[in-house]
Amino acid sequence: MIEDISYVVPNTKVVSDLRRSYKITLIWGQINEEYKVPIFYDHKMTLAAAFVDYCIYLAKDKIAAHTKQQAYKSFIEPLSTAISNFLEFLRVQNIDWKLVDDSILSNYLNWSLEKTVLNSRSRNKLAASRTANDKLIKIYDFYFWAQNHALLLSDSIGWNNERIRSSLGKGQSDRVQISHRDSYPLCFRGVGKGSRVRESKYLSDNQIDKVVDELLSNKSSYLRSRNLLIFRIAESVGFRRESIASLKKDQFNINSINRAVESDTKFLVVPFKQKFGYQNSFQFPIALALKISKYCENERSQLLAKLSIDEKVANNAVFLSETTGAPIKATTITHVIGSAIKKEVPSKGM
Repeated sequence: MIEDISYVVPNTKVVSDLRRSYKITLIWGQINEEYKVPIFYDHKMTLAAAFVDYCIYLAKDKIAAHTKQQAYKSFIEPLSTAISNFLEFLRVQNIDWKLVDDSILSNYLNWSLEKTVLNSRSRNKLAASRTANDKLIKIYDFYFWAQNHALLLSDSIGWNNERIRSSLGKGQSDRVQISHRDSYPLCFRGVGKGSRVRESKYLSDNQIDKVVDELLSNKSSYLRSRNLLIFRIAESVGFRRESIASLKKDQFNINSINRAVESDTKFLVVPFKQKFGYQNSFQFPIALALKISKYCENERSQLLAKLSIDEKVANNAVFLSETTGAPIKATTITHVIGSAIKKEVPSKGM
């Protein structure tokens, strides 16, 4: 069911001549006094309601979680760019968005790559391929929402002979690496995200258990909880050390996690530090997000009380030094997790 978008106030008027065919138009509308959402108009200057509603749906969740404006901007602007890009492709190809299938998405990916390569700001084809992948992932997510939440489509996306093949929506274990290949099978391979670490570096379930046992052998209850969560994030989400160290407590607000559970949508997090300065959002397994939220409410809060410090020192970071209460550094993560892996699985490294 489409959300009521009547309360979104566009920042400008849209006037159309029905005799003409326009490029996709993007304007920004105020969803409240502080936050804006993208509003898209198609080649006839007709509101692209489904795509606007999707952005409003995600925006309302971010606003409800009290997302800071800069983090919100980093989330909403790449989304608006991806959707505008996709709608322009559909316009050029004269395709109805409800009829999109794998072959069309594959053509869109290649079209998007060509557009990005031609952009003078694109560093190289590898970076352009990552950008094209990021855009395609957002389109996959839109179709999952349109079918499974908004009920605008049926038999469109799934793993059982649907038009768009994807494992989105399947339960994910918090013990193993999430497979981007199954969730987003048409993305270019070997250019990032799913290829961050060589296959030889992945740990088997038995090896994971050994590393977990080593981390749990620490005498400090705080370090046991902290280090295990860091390892779970690295293993299941694939974050780099800098990204893990940059995570903030407010990003794991229990209300936001519960909304994702109740609405059967993904719980997304944008780490503040990413390679190449990207501001991409990543899916967290719900079970892992809940554990981080619980850790923040318990072990982390207890550490602050024990050290008699507040958030001025902790800087809202999820993971803190046990001795100072300040945010831990990436080098600390390298030492703690790398040492456990090398001790229990000598052939692997971090």
